[in-house]
Amino acid sequence: NYTEINAATGRIRKNHATTPIYKDGLILIANGYDWVALQLKLSKDGSSAEVVWESRDLDPHHGGIVLLGDYIYSTNYKSTSMGDWICVDWNTGKTLWTKNWYNKGSIISADGMLYIMEEKSGHVALARPNPEKLDIVSEFQVTKGTGPYWAHPVISNGKLYIRHGETLMVYAIR
Repeated sequence: NYTEINAATGRIRKNHATTPIYKDGLILIANGYDWVALQLKLSKDGSSAEVVWESRDLDPHHGGIVLLGDYIYSTNYKSTSMGDWICVDWNTGKTLWTKNWYNKGSIISADGMLYIMEEKSGHVALARPNPEKLDIVSEFQVTKGTGPYWAHPVISNGKLYIRHGETLMVYAIR
């Protein structure tokens, strides 16, 4: 999480729930719920930061962000319960593409690939990172469990773990 506190008053000025991403003295902070995503350049001593770029398109709700090379992959909330998948240029903040694939959800990466899971009906996809389009290689639907698909997938030792409600499924991916 990223929290900005006013040192004089102790009040929270900003609070972003999504884990920040750090690369080469730059930090990306994004949250969802229509907050503006920010890329900040940290001072050498870490005591201050200046805004490099802002994005209203990168609005990941609670689904996570993946940085591969110079490209950010995530979802956006955009004042709706649906949302799109998105790719943003790390260096400029420019949105390269958005794609409606069922709806927003969670994203992780392993072995140079993206694993995405939408939150409403449990579609899971393996996608190639591609700054030009959402490039889905394969997909399936999780049918066991109950409730929304809000738990982030986890990959460990060649296995993909997906929890849905009180059910945990394990898929061999190697």
